[in-house]
Amino acid sequence: MSSTVIRITRKFACVMFVLLNMGCEAPLNLAGIEREESLITHRFDQFQASARNQRSVIVVGSSGVILSSADNGESWHRNELQGKPTLVGVSACTNGKFVALSAERQLWLSEDDGANWQSHSIETEESLTTLTCAPDNTLWLGGSFSTLMSSQDPAKGWETFSLGEDAMITAIQFVDRQHAFALGEFGLVLHSNNNGQNWQLMEPLPNELYPQAALFQSLEVGFVVGLNGKILSTQDTGRSWVFEKTDTEKPLFGLGMLDGELYAVGENGVLLHRGKKQWMTIPHHNQARSYLRSIQPLDEHQLLLAGGGGAMFSFSPEYSSTLLVTK
Repeated sequence: MSSTVIRITRKFACVMFVLLNMGCEAPLNLAGIEREESLITHRFDQFQASARNQRSVIVVGSSGVILSSADNGESWHRNELQGKPTLVGVSACTNGKFVALSAERQLWLSEDDGANWQSHSIETEESLTTLTCAPDNTLWLGGSFSTLMSSQDPAKGWETFSLGEDAMITAIQFVDRQHAFALGEFGLVLHSNNNGQNWQLMEPLPNELYPQAALFQSLEVGFVVGLNGKILSTQDTGRSWVFEKTDTEKPLFGLGMLDGELYAVGENGVLLHRGKKQWMTIPHHNQARSYLRSIQPLDEHQLLLAGGGGAMFSFSPEYSSTLLVTK
């Protein structure tokens, strides 16, 4: 066989090898992508907070994702805000409005139970991490440099208060129309007894605990969760705090109540219940791929839990079971 024939034969073999391998490749299958997009929750969702009014419950997260339900979680509507802002908090006002906060220093308002949202820029150089709507519908924000901001109309601007301390405010709660608490980095505790007009610096949390979430059941009784499974409680309006026993060292990020009972959530989908002697881990069937952060009552029997990796499900203490919310 001549050298020319050998070269042609080798070239033909190489071409056939490439073509055959191309032919063996599986065709691009978009069914999985289409199915993922059709779900209410996606694997890449990072849920951060939830709130409810008398008609609807709202869950917010990164990439501008807002989920809403008008039937206690039986069905859900998915909405993605323009610009895909990183939503870090949401609150329900007594006038029925929802308000959400983004890390991009934007406030988002909805007057129709989460169907439509309007944005307002927040003029500040500080990072904003938390918000709440006071009983008189005044909006309150907390952020870096011990900053608190308030407004009755975000379109007309904000009033700003700061201790001048390099500490991040991580939680704000109004217990009633007059009394409020703000907590933050380095164990910072602030208390107001005149609807936020003035704030009093309280004794700091023990060991400078960095509070991830706070929940006051009354003016006197409150709870704070933090890293390493730490939970603190006060029985005297924040004048003193004590560590409560827990059976976990996982970081805790959220606090909630159902039928008078206290629950906490955190890393790796951990769920705790406050018993008579200590906080105990409750096993559940839905193992979150990362964290749980939000706890919200769906009704008098169920809690809505949400967090990272698209984790969102309901928990019923009565049946000790969970149901995925991906309808």
